[in-house]
Amino acid sequence: MKKSLKFSMLLFLILCAAVPDAVRAQAADPASAWVKRCEGAAGAGQVCEMVYRLVEQNTQSRVLELAIGFAPQNQTARAVLIAPLGVELGQGFTITVDGKDSMAVKPRYCLSDGCYAFLLMPPDVLAVFKNGKEAVLSFNTFDGQPAQLPIALDGYATLLAELQK
Repeated sequence: MKKSLKFSMLLFLILCAAVPDAVRAQAADPASAWVKRCEGAAGAGQVCEMVYRLVEQNTQSRVLELAIGFAPQNQTARAVLIAPLGVELGQGFTITVDGKDSMAVKPRYCLSDGCYAFLLMPPDVLAVFKNGKEAVLSFNTFDGQPAQLPIALDGYATLLAELQK
């Protein structure tokens, strides 16, 4: 196994053990854990999405990213979830909102920067996130240990409304 992959897995395991102290949501507005990211010139051709990014405080390395956007003229959002390396892929992920509403997420593939999952977020799922306080991404690490990463929902409803205009 390459040294960088071993280091990535070790760092990941350390972060999962100390999530509250080692990572934080990265956002321009301290009242919001979510940011708006756009591509293209302002106007009709511009495509925007809302992004939650959890980073390790010392290195600013991404631990988790969730990006949600809408295709033009479509009410069903699409999301890309990038989880850290070192996850057990067979079991997949679970996202739970406020400890009660949960959804299974199946990762599609892993690259050197993380494991990718793609999901549809119909209006009912968007509403669960909109009305929630915090979501949690749960999974097992490659050695079978349970891990959880927080997804703060502060600012989610505001950005969602802005994207849906």
